[in-house]
Amino acid sequence: MTRLDLTTAAGHAFVVTDAHGDIAAGSDHGLYVADTRFLSRYALRLNGSVPLLLRSGPVHHSEAHIYATNPAFGDIHAHTIECVRRRRINHAFTETISLTNRGDTPADIHLTLAFDADYADIFEVRSHVMSRPGRRHLLRTADAPIVFADLSRNQNRRTRVRFSHAPDSVRRGVAHFPVHLEPGETWTLEVRVEWSVPYPATVGPVPIAHASAEEPLTDWLRHLPTLETSDLDLHLAFDRSVRDLAALELALSSGHVIPAAGIPWYLAIFGRDALITSLQTLMLGPRLATGTLRTLAAYQARRASAFRDAEPGKMPHEVRFGALAEAGMIPHARYYGTADATPLWLLLLAETFRWTGDRNLIEELLPAAERALRWLDAHGDMDGDGLIEYHRRSRHGLENQGWKDSWDSVRFADGRIAEPPIALIEVQGYVYAAKCSMADLYDALGRPEDAARLRAEAQRLKQTVHEAFWMPDQGFYALALDRHKRPVDSITSNPGHLLWSGAVDEPYAGRVVERLMAPDCFSGWGIRTMATGMRAYNPTSYHNGSVWPHDTALIVAGFRRYGYRREAIEVADGLLAATRWFDGHRLPELFCGYDRNATPFPVDYPVACSPQAWAAGSVIHLLQQLAGVEPGPTGLLADPLPHGRNLRLKGVPFHGERHDIVADAPPPGEQARRVA
Repeated sequence: MTRLDLTTAAGHAFVVTDAHGDIAAGSDHGLYVADTRFLSRYALRLNGSVPLLLRSGPVHHSEAHIYATNPAFGDIHAHTIECVRRRRINHAFTETISLTNRGDTPADIHLTLAFDADYADIFEVRSHVMSRPGRRHLLRTADAPIVFADLSRNQNRRTRVRFSHAPDSVRRGVAHFPVHLEPGETWTLEVRVEWSVPYPATVGPVPIAHASAEEPLTDWLRHLPTLETSDLDLHLAFDRSVRDLAALELALSSGHVIPAAGIPWYLAIFGRDALITSLQTLMLGPRLATGTLRTLAAYQARRASAFRDAEPGKMPHEVRFGALAEAGMIPHARYYGTADATPLWLLLLAETFRWTGDRNLIEELLPAAERALRWLDAHGDMDGDGLIEYHRRSRHGLENQGWKDSWDSVRFADGRIAEPPIALIEVQGYVYAAKCSMADLYDALGRPEDAARLRAEAQRLKQTVHEAFWMPDQGFYALALDRHKRPVDSITSNPGHLLWSGAVDEPYAGRVVERLMAPDCFSGWGIRTMATGMRAYNPTSYHNGSVWPHDTALIVAGFRRYGYRREAIEVADGLLAATRWFDGHRLPELFCGYDRNATPFPVDYPVACSPQAWAAGSVIHLLQQLAGVEPGPTGLLADPLPHGRNLRLKGVPFHGERHDIVADAPPPGEQARRVA
């Protein structure tokens, strides 16, 4: 996929085409539903020629328009025939094609639409290797002129192409439409592509629904908190982010929703991504959080499986619905290769209770929470040293199982790749925060002994982390410990997550802030994933020098937590300033790590997901830090940073009620104000 490709998506279905609107045979374009490609070719031709593109683009996440005209052919001059394609995806993929004769004489046009379906699994498309040769059968029926059936993997997969006008003929998936147009006349054809998707028991227990929940989604958008601000960039970025979060919702047959990771290739359940997105957006309401908690709890591992990197109590990393997952050729029908989803799930559960006070939710999910706590100690700590480690057991699994999950993301300062088992610094912080938060939850449930036990475990972990990871010569924490318990000494953004988790004592927190604000870490747009002086640093690397908005936003929250308000504002301002350089003020999954003083704009990472869930959530999280909105033991608090903006938040939900918050820059020395 390139940035010029056109993507529309809704629920579990999406279409990727070139800018002309065509699905090019042999490319990674296609109509994908539940991780399977249901159209591998869709090409429009006028008199055998590709129309001349004028402009194309999205109107909405599920809708796009393409404007084109004709090249010269025969007696018809160029730019005589106007061709407009208006497409939408939801329950089906529909496209309305309009041809208008803008000339002075009649025109005869031969419109052809070519279709094919290979039913490739999304993993095959992305790797460009077909695990098994596809066999598809082309049928013709009275009610649907073109029908493709998957014969090689599951005959229940079918693609039906219907037309509002019957084609003159259909030969080998190509529909022919002779069109006569008088001057000024418009001819319109609607193309409707439907699909049949099997959901076998192997991908249970909560498969994706057959269509997106559009009406509840519209209602959710209508009742979101509204923002009034003097900062136009922030206002536009906020509006874009909430709409992107809506676009990324997956509706489940359980009745719940969960945010997908990103469009197009990660329109699926990803545990870590959904959890962080839900934590970032609790200020908007608990819809994403409760759906994420319940969905991941339903997929929580109950038994060990080396093939799936699973142990009892572990939360899933990824859930897929394609043919390879269904057949057990890859573990992704339920894959558990993540070291951090389990503690993040516990943290989200406790944070959701802080925002909602919903005891019924806690009682419902407490068994899953206690299984997750047991996983931390029984399986997550592989060698009994008090730290969480990971080591891939599945040959199809991820080599690195933190949020930087590329194969080369855990490297020493000299560039060497660390050997597993690996203990990542930020994961230890997540565990610390999870145990502290669950202790508060146990107090609320009247179980003080369990609360005291978890607090004691959390304090021991904080001490262990400092002793094992602190590098006195660097004044900073190591990225990880390798298999020999040696500190992986590269300077990265990961230790900033310790501040978000609260797992650092002063004066070490100040040293972390100072190091991350140094020019080799802070690009001016955001915090680099790796400092520029490291051997593996590359500003265009996925995890070794790029800037990830969610990573930077979590670090901003950590700065604020420890009272480093000036630094929090400076980094937040840099990331919000970056939004004006991206289409629609949409922060992408990541961008390159070039210095702001060296480039007049942030440089795109070429294949970043956009929209992407935790990038969209980052704007909400930054707004929360600037406004200082926080649930406290006595109510909802507002402690704005001196950010220089006028901020009004209307309708922030807290414990079943909605509240308006004035979060202007406060006078010096003003304390946090109780809102509710």
